[in-house]
Amino acid sequence: MRDNSPHAGTAGEPMNGTPRSIARLLDVLLVTVTLGAVAVSALAMLAESFWVLELLTHFRLQYLVVQLSLLLICLWARRWLLLATLVPFTAVNGAVVAPYWPRETVVVAAPHAIELMTVNLYGGNHEYSRFVDVVERERPDVLLLLEYNSAWGSALVPLAAEYPHQIVAEREDYFGMALFSRVPLIRASVVDLLGVPAIDARLDLGADAAARIIGVHLKPPMSALGASERNAQIDLVGKLAVEESGPLIVAGDFNVTPYSPVLVNWLELTELTDARRGRGFGASWPSSLPVLGIPIDHVLISEDFLVTAHYYGPAFGSDHYPVVTRLSLRGEQ
Repeated sequence: MRDNSPHAGTAGEPMNGTPRSIARLLDVLLVTVTLGAVAVSALAMLAESFWVLELLTHFRLQYLVVQLSLLLICLWARRWLLLATLVPFTAVNGAVVAPYWPRETVVVAAPHAIELMTVNLYGGNHEYSRFVDVVERERPDVLLLLEYNSAWGSALVPLAAEYPHQIVAEREDYFGMALFSRVPLIRASVVDLLGVPAIDARLDLGADAAARIIGVHLKPPMSALGASERNAQIDLVGKLAVEESGPLIVAGDFNVTPYSPVLVNWLELTELTDARRGRGFGASWPSSLPVLGIPIDHVLISEDFLVTAHYYGPAFGSDHYPVVTRLSLRGEQ
């Protein structure tokens, strides 16, 4: 006898009305995506063994978002084995990004507070007026400018009156840089960092207060050689950093995220802190594809500083966002 009830399924169709072929396809998709998310997380844990695997560490936040979504789907679908497979890798990614979870911060007024903007201008970017507008709105005390070439030098002449203290290492490739400052610079110099410049200067904050700033733009790790050169550069910067016993800022484009063991180990060695910790998961690059954005532009500070603000400025034509950090010396609040 035919069952004509409205809840009866037909051949090839489950009781909920979804064709079995589609259900099977969705199940295969769930398994494939879950195993893929597990695989990239597992490979990222081997980052110190091969430079390509180190690149996988930079997307920990994206892995976490995907894996949390998959955990909910597996829970809803009662796919307990997949759920159990996901949990440890989700926990690892969560632990890595957890220090950057945004927390309420206390804004502290201090007599020697400074605001630093570090930004990769992108040498091929011709949106000069847009960047000048950003600077005039933000009015930072110190500007660290990367990929600074002759065209940018001409375009930023209007800022000279606002930033009379400057040191410039202009280049026509992608490794020129400049430091513009409202506050006087002490013993400012350009140092060689394996063929590219870095800036080493002291900021005179007045009343016998000073802070050393080292500005860097490390090479991109797009090959085994590039990764090796970047790592050698960061080692050299580390040697400069550990020599400093007073207030220290190391800032710029590191071409590495704090989720990589390269930077994690370096921060432990130098005893510096990422100013972004506790202030959000923001990404500085690439501005054109924020869903895949990663933080590679950093402000790393000694324990002498208190961070009163850390955020990203607006896009202005570069592939990087400006990074703005407000600092004050501890004990002055």
